[in-house]
Amino acid sequence: MIEFKLPDIGEGIAEGEIVKWLVSPGTQVEEHQPIVEVMTDKATVEVPAPAAGVLTETLAEEGEVVPVGSVIFHLDAGSGDEKAASKSTPQAAPAVEAPVSAPAVAPAALAAGSKVLAVPSARRVAREMGVDLAQVSGTGRNGVIRRKDVESFQPGVAATAATAPAIASSGAVPDQRVPFRGVRRKIAEAMARSVYTATHFTIIEELDVTNLVRVRSQAKELG
Repeated sequence: MIEFKLPDIGEGIAEGEIVKWLVSPGTQVEEHQPIVEVMTDKATVEVPAPAAGVLTETLAEEGEVVPVGSVIFHLDAGSGDEKAASKSTPQAAPAVEAPVSAPAVAPAALAAGSKVLAVPSARRVAREMGVDLAQVSGTGRNGVIRRKDVESFQPGVAATAATAPAIASSGAVPDQRVPFRGVRRKIAEAMARSVYTATHFTIIEELDVTNLVRVRSQAKELG
């Protein structure tokens, strides 16, 4: 099993943002096949697979910023039957899905005073959507709540479905939430930084043009 760590993509780069996963967990990949798209302050690059095998798990969400050297995915580089076994194991073991479909697990743990485990992107989306993370069941390792868990939270889906007819009847255009990451975020950061580093000022001049107006009026009378 290969624990792939985010490499030092450029000189002086300390972290990178996961823009998009190009391969889903459980997929057979070839050596040097692009796995994930990562953006730094200098460029957006595609990180390839270090060897042929099966992508078993991704450890970072899209939009999440991870430090260089952090493990971002697991790759099973076994051969022959080992690859087939690792690829079929997630599908042949329905018991793995049991914690996901058991909403009683998360509330019970929280009732005992446990801390809600969630990735930063999930917490941000939860704040934007007004979702209580204590009511969300996580699908990540050790029950960690991921962004997709918040977005697929049933009460939020039901509320959206209930308000859809009202929006259609009123003719209002529904809001669209666009992920604030990638180039958009870098442009926003640069614009915000310019406000604090560049001088912004306004000049106002007051002039008395009474005589000028009088001369203009006299000229108009003379034709």
